[in-house]
Amino acid sequence: MLHTLSHPHRLYLLLAGVFGLLFLLITPPFAASDETAHFERSYEIAQGRWLGLDALPAPLLAFKHAAFDQVKQGRPFTREDYAQLMQYRLAEHDTLQQVDPYTRMFKVHNPLAYIHTALAMQVALAFDAPLLLVFYACRLAAWIVGITLITLALRLMPYHRYALCAVALLPTMVFYLGMLNPESLNVALAFLFFALIMRHRAQAIPLRPPQWLTLALIAFGLAQCKTAYMLLPFMAFLLPAACFHSRKQQGLILTFIIVPGLISAILWAMLARHFILANIGAYATEGGSYVMPDEQMAFILQQPLAYAQILFTSLFASALIPDALRSFIGVLGWGNLALPIWCYAVTAAGLGMLILAAPDRPASSLPFPLRLLATALVVITLIIALTLLYMQWTGVQAPLIQGFQGRYCYALLPWLLCWLPPHRAAPLAPRHCAILITAISVLTLPAAIALMVGNSY
Repeated sequence: MLHTLSHPHRLYLLLAGVFGLLFLLITPPFAASDETAHFERSYEIAQGRWLGLDALPAPLLAFKHAAFDQVKQGRPFTREDYAQLMQYRLAEHDTLQQVDPYTRMFKVHNPLAYIHTALAMQVALAFDAPLLLVFYACRLAAWIVGITLITLALRLMPYHRYALCAVALLPTMVFYLGMLNPESLNVALAFLFFALIMRHRAQAIPLRPPQWLTLALIAFGLAQCKTAYMLLPFMAFLLPAACFHSRKQQGLILTFIIVPGLISAILWAMLARHFILANIGAYATEGGSYVMPDEQMAFILQQPLAYAQILFTSLFASALIPDALRSFIGVLGWGNLALPIWCYAVTAAGLGMLILAAPDRPASSLPFPLRLLATALVVITLIIALTLLYMQWTGVQAPLIQGFQGRYCYALLPWLLCWLPPHRAAPLAPRHCAILITAISVLTLPAAIALMVGNSY
């Protein structure tokens, strides 16, 4: 048994499966960040309305408000509350109500990011399920997809499996994998893309058509799931020349892997800008910011140096980085519940040890130009993410960017591991790595579960 669980993908499947399912079940409806908007967006995609709906069925909005108002007010959920939420259902001739301008902003997310939750919602609604069960079906779909793809990625990775297993078991990540959001799909695809690129580098043999078609499919999905990630398919340039029969084939395959997803992401951004953002105007976020995306975009384009100063100040003269590090490890839910301080210390120490001392580092480092390329793509992706937050979440011409969370970096961290030098000797045996990962998880994840239960019931 211990030998079996020393494999990172099996250890991850066990721990993330158990604790992720617990989070899914014990977290009240809409108690995770932006689940209200993701629920509405999943419904729109399930109805085939990829550009969104201006009005939604009244029972759906009533269900959302009944549950979310209780979350915002901090009132504990009881059995009677769940019984009342079970009464909400959709009917064929429900009246429609206008949606909030704030939730309309989430319509800019690419429909492909919701394909799994929309499918689960469609199936649940076909059985005339209460909206509470429809909501949990969407959560379950996100959990299954995330757990499955990350397990597959850890199985395929030739390097850094223990470090990335520990990252995938961080409380924040396990929590959000079981919530209704596109996070499970985009992070899982990022891990899988990294795993396949590193696997092909290690094998250093020409790619067969099914292999490069798989890379192209994953790269396409990754570029659609989050606009900020649309440049990550360029990481395909890390594939060595030995993976191709000729320079010409290399150019054609890399083009096929990168370009379709990039073009599709740009086209969707243009459609969203013309048909969605143009009709939103101004709105207030849950954090109280008054946002006008058009004015923010105009400000950035007209005063790039002023925006560059805002970007620099946000990164290096504010609490953005410390807050991001804290939320990278463990901040839960809509209320940004922080774990006990010892959880951060234990996790940081264990994760640092696994990154520096795990035995599954490559025998040689990536060439320096490729490490620079990977780092540049990570930095540009972060700048895109921060800029999108400034446009869609931050008040007009505010001096600091608001809304950045550490979990947005999960898809980027694997590429930064390329800077680690190869091991001369392995300080930790695989069995010791598995024990360390298990120890971190069984200490921090129950603490996170207890925090959520204590705050919600």
